[in-house]
Amino acid sequence: MKRKNRKFKKRSSKSGADGVGDPRGLRVPNGGPAAGDVICFGSDGGFLGRRIVAYQELIGFDYPASSQVHVGIMFDDDLVMGAVTPRSALLSLNKHYQGRTKTLLRPKKIYLNHDCECIALKWALSRSNLKYGWWSLFGFYMSLVTPIWAGNPLANNRNPYCSLLIAWAFRRGGLDPFPGIANSAVTPAHFYRSEFFDIIQ
Repeated sequence: MKRKNRKFKKRSSKSGADGVGDPRGLRVPNGGPAAGDVICFGSDGGFLGRRIVAYQELIGFDYPASSQVHVGIMFDDDLVMGAVTPRSALLSLNKHYQGRTKTLLRPKKIYLNHDCECIALKWALSRSNLKYGWWSLFGFYMSLVTPIWAGNPLANNRNPYCSLLIAWAFRRGGLDPFPGIANSAVTPAHFYRSEFFDIIQ
């Protein structure tokens, strides 16, 4: 089956019936997701989700930040690029994330350099089809029980987990949302609490 080619949203600073004005110049249908936005997903109550919530609470995050267990970067108003199982991929928000609580984050204009969010998105897309970083998740717990390691001892860029991939992408685009924190130590809660993003919805 052939995949339809999709393009980035056209830039426009004007408001209209099908969109609202956006300070970055992106056209955002009805105030919804646009290319380069970060989307956080709440826990679905499953085993892995509960473990991620518990870890984020242990390192000091409170609700609702601790309840965020997955992040991706929007390609358009439906497709989300992210590190998922079994391999990183572009997935439909409406088909693959039905029933999940969602929080949309937008990089603040004052922190953006040129097309930072679009560069980040293109970089994330270039990491498609990488195996999911299961060992990285285990590494978080190793760093808690064995404090001789700084950061996540088992994380690597060849097998990213969700927040590692998106943090890596934004830094490649020229925005560092987590000064002093390695990509391998970033969690979904870090995105939710970062002062570099506005919560849109």
